[in-house]
Amino acid sequence: MKSMVLSGAFLVLTAGAVGAVPITFDLSVPPGQQDSTNYNSLSQSFSLTVGGLTGTFTAGAFTNSLDATGGNRNIDPIPNGYTIGGPNQTLNPASDIRIGRYVGGAGVTTRPGDNHQVDGNGWDNFITAAFTFNGNDIDVGMSSVSFGLFNPSNGDDFRWGFDANDDGTYGTDDYLSFRQDDNPFTNFGTVQSAMYMFGAFDGNDKWKLKSITVDFTDPGNNVPEVPVPAALPLLAGGLGLMGLMGWRRKRKLGKA
Repeated sequence: MKSMVLSGAFLVLTAGAVGAVPITFDLSVPPGQQDSTNYNSLSQSFSLTVGGLTGTFTAGAFTNSLDATGGNRNIDPIPNGYTIGGPNQTLNPASDIRIGRYVGGAGVTTRPGDNHQVDGNGWDNFITAAFTFNGNDIDVGMSSVSFGLFNPSNGDDFRWGFDANDDGTYGTDDYLSFRQDDNPFTNFGTVQSAMYMFGAFDGNDKWKLKSITVDFTDPGNNVPEVPVPAALPLLAGGLGLMGLMGWRRKRKLGKA
């Protein structure tokens, strides 16, 4: 009891802001727990909650290919990547794209009969990851991403992006990276966003999104420091309890 009171007083006196912690979302599932590969049995998104942070993973696809320099340019070059939406048109999103979880990770199915991988064969498939805390959108840093069934020697690569205009969707005016083929990939810089995108934008790309790790700061853990005078009664109570227990012990010894 004494140690609990003293420890409590010490924590009240010294508690301060807590920094970001890494949270990993594992999108893969064991054999026997996989989702259906039937388009009509799949949903458009699923959510996972880890450490109080909820990640919602949604399938998407663009029906037209990237064009950075041609007459139908739909992405504008910027330092370290592109902005979606060129002078002539933007990327055209498809509707009702489905997602499932499999041994290798999350995969996308665009229509009945399509495979359940994230691929760039035909429509360019992608998955967005949006984050909420207590029902509210919250910015997180992206620490790492890993892929299943990913083989760069067969031409696999990916692009990542984020909701740069903060409208809650991924598309026009948002950031798109250059091709990347590291697995896992960690070079996200200092970006903070409530929504990220991972996509297959080349014909040879074919993989599953296995896991992502984000850096998350729980707003509720930023406990302000308690002024010392307000904490003193708790400390004094702990010391008083120690004195009382010592006095009772001496009294018992005196009676023995």
